[in-house]
Amino acid sequence: MSDSEWITGRAGMLYRDLTRDDLRPHVLVSQIRLPFDGEVPDYVHYHKIKFQMIFCKAGWIRVVYEDQGPPFVLRAGDCVLQPPQIRHRVLESSAGAEVIEISSPAVHETWVEHEIKLPTLDVKSDRDFDGQRFVLHRADARTFDEVCAVAETAISAATQGYASVRTVRLAADGVYYREPFGEFILLYVLSGNIQPNGSKEKLLADDHVVFTHRAETLLISAFEDSEFLEVGLREI
Repeated sequence: MSDSEWITGRAGMLYRDLTRDDLRPHVLVSQIRLPFDGEVPDYVHYHKIKFQMIFCKAGWIRVVYEDQGPPFVLRAGDCVLQPPQIRHRVLESSAGAEVIEISSPAVHETWVEHEIKLPTLDVKSDRDFDGQRFVLHRADARTFDEVCAVAETAISAATQGYASVRTVRLAADGVYYREPFGEFILLYVLSGNIQPNGSKEKLLADDHVVFTHRAETLLISAFEDSEFLEVGLREI
């Protein structure tokens, strides 16, 4: 598994590669930190990519997307699906805000947009971008009154079943079952202490694990109140 240090990337944002070495041609998992307190020196751009999503892990970021209306703020627990070639820009952030970004393929083209200004005048929330639609998912406010609370996003429908993205809150001593899904499953622990079957070690906050070509049911046990992000891709 990659254990790279933080490196400076686009617009001065800091990137940390979390990708397992054998997955690097197919998937890129990045932890991104925004060392700003206010305006971010980003620019309108787009990616020629098959899949890309952003999950806000800490703090907040203000962003704007093509045909999706005025700028809005992503807070911890919110996520977006960035469909292929949608124009977008990061405008502002809280100091040290962090996001988790999952992209496929790992190596893809990023282009600067010189013509389109954001926000665009028209709102086309159902616009098709190469077979996908933009998704904004707000964090679920449910508590641990339930043993297992799953917040499903609309990303599966927006990608025609290619991706599955959900957050799971699991109470202490609770168990979560996940039927097999595709060739790639990422679990990123947001809080607590969990252990998936097939993993020898317990996972704590900020730990992550990837399963590929999983044929059996995924079973996760929680040793305390826990929350994790789960991202699945049908193929990589």
